[in-house]
Amino acid sequence: MDSGICHGRGSVSFDEVTNSVSITAPVSTLDDLVTFAESLDLRQPQVNIKAKIVLVNRTDLDALGIKYDLGTNKQFFSQVIQRTDSTGKPGSPIDPPTVLLGGNTVSAIANASGNVPGAALRLIYSTALGGFDFSTFLDALQEVSLLDVQAEPSVTTLNNKTAELISGVQVPFVPLISSGGAQTQLNAPVAVERIQTGVTLRATPSVTNNGHIMMRVETVNSDVNFTNNGTLIDNNSNRTELLVADGETVVIAGLTQTSVRVSKSGIPLLVDLPLIGRLFGYTTRQEQRRDLLILLTPHIIDEGEQPSDGGRR
Repeated sequence: MDSGICHGRGSVSFDEVTNSVSITAPVSTLDDLVTFAESLDLRQPQVNIKAKIVLVNRTDLDALGIKYDLGTNKQFFSQVIQRTDSTGKPGSPIDPPTVLLGGNTVSAIANASGNVPGAALRLIYSTALGGFDFSTFLDALQEVSLLDVQAEPSVTTLNNKTAELISGVQVPFVPLISSGGAQTQLNAPVAVERIQTGVTLRATPSVTNNGHIMMRVETVNSDVNFTNNGTLIDNNSNRTELLVADGETVVIAGLTQTSVRVSKSGIPLLVDLPLIGRLFGYTTRQEQRRDLLILLTPHIIDEGEQPSDGGRR
């Protein structure tokens, strides 16, 4: 496509297909215009950017639970210990308690619904207290999981051009749609969207006259959590500008996030006692630590041409 600019002393036209410029002007000004045109067509510097992304995710889980059962052969609960009734039929956890009417006895259970999923240790202790059977059940679990992800992408870009580095996966999910009521039917097709997770790095280098590199950097670390209330997108991002020497490594982002979740259930008052409170309930403590480190190393692989080099003819 040809385009041009005309004025009283000449005209300038350019062709985007052939990347050429045509100049029509008086002979007296032609040499100056050619020199100026040569300064417009210069080979731009090229910068290679090496990035190192380190993501460490450590999760520590500590769970301890104790439940108790007290009963006799004539009065008991079947939720913890399976007993047989007077007819010899085995009980089940959904059966109502067996009660000795008119008697003078007691039965009890504590933390019957407590449970440690995947417990590494299960211990049962039983003893007789007079005419009662007393049993103690202990569940214990300690679990440590470690995720260490290291990515080293590399990209080459022109001066003042943005380079994008992505390390992660695209997660599909269905957006939450609010209907008009429980009886409302949605006949429209369900649209599945995708969200980019992981680390996204955008860097725009600018080579200075003294050989340094000024970079505008944007980093985004995102993750997706699926809950009963919909899809939650967790984003951590930062933008910065920095000046780096050729071949110098710089840390542009460091993020440490620690979350602690403690859940406790048990016998009222007793479960809150210091030190021995864990003997009267179920306690789970989960600590998650996430460390993110991003390092950049820019290197000029082609210094390009300067106006004093004469340009291309």
